Amino acid sequence: MKNLLKKNNLGWLPVLFLTLPLLLSGCSGSNEPSITDSTGARDAALNYLNEKYDDNIPAQNLLWQEEDKTNSGLLGQVIKSYTSDEWTILVSYPVVKPDLVVYTIALVNNNTGWKWEGKINANGTADETRPLKQITQEESQQAAEEFVKSDLTFKFDGIADTFKFIKTVTLRTPFAWQYTFGFQCRHAGYGDRTGQVVAQVITLHTAVIAVIRGQVATATLDGIWNMINQQMLNDTGISQAPIHEIEVYFMESFPVQVGVHMKGGLSDGCTTFNEAAVKREGNTINIDVTVQQPEGISCSAICSFFEENMILGSEFTIGSTHSLKANDYTTTILYR
Repeated sequence: MKNLLKKNNLGWLPVLFLTLPLLLSGCSGSNEPSITDSTGARDAALNYLNEKYDDNIPAQNLLWQEEDKTNSGLLGQVIKSYTSDEWTILVSYPVVKPDLVVYTIALVNNNTGWKWEGKINANGTADETRPLKQITQEESQQAAEEFVKSDLTFKFDGIADTFKFIKTVTLRTPFAWQYTFGFQCRHAGYGDRTGQVVAQVITLHTAVIAVIRGQVATATLDGIWNMINQQMLNDTGISQAPIHEIEVYFMESFPVQVGVHMKGGLSDGCTTFNEAAVKREGNTINIDVTVQQPEGISCSAICSFFEENMILGSEFTIGSTHSLKANDYTTTILYR
């Protein structure tokens, strides 16, 4: 009997030794995430789009240019931007254990306004939070209104019944609008004033929100409070604009006037067109085109562009050729 038991026990040993490594390897690999960085999350989102949608999605095998758009004022949050042709993909995620990371994805076509939003889990699964569809003015206004109502100033002591929409301004950038709202608060000041000594006085506020391609790009309160960074606005920096394109046209007037249509870049959601100054030196026309941006603050990672028309006048000699320089962009005007 003892020999039988001994034999049976020994007979189980090879099975146990064979099974144990399989169990251990299964346990050690169960927590390994299949998505480990923003590039993997981007590709997982693109795969999801290709499986679900047929049109208005990025072509396969595009080359994407990566840029770090992390806001220095947001600790523990990483934002990466990927651009290719007319597409932009924003990937944001918290700094936590790799197997707990959830990547938030926003994809938009900068020309046609088709946009998709979703979340990519560390295990590679996708959750669609906004179906693929074109951005609308109504949707953008709703996003702006929700932003104001969720802002710390309004949440602290805003009077709900006083909230009102004032006006809409269509911006030069495609699928971009600026919305103005008004509301009252029960105390003076901005942001979360918990623990502060504040004057108990009804205060009227005006919020101006710019929504570009479905995302809040800039948000100010009374022209002095940055609602995105929750701080007072700093001085504004002026710099030359990157010029992408210039088109020369001749107006139907007598004498014939020369005009130019300029298209330039805006590096982020806070940057706006400032001015264009013309200076003529002989047959050379110089246009100094500048943009402005609040200094010392972080801005939303939304690249866009501006378009401006300028009249250069009619003081040209028929048959003359002129060199036109707008910052680093150069072209020629032939006056006929």
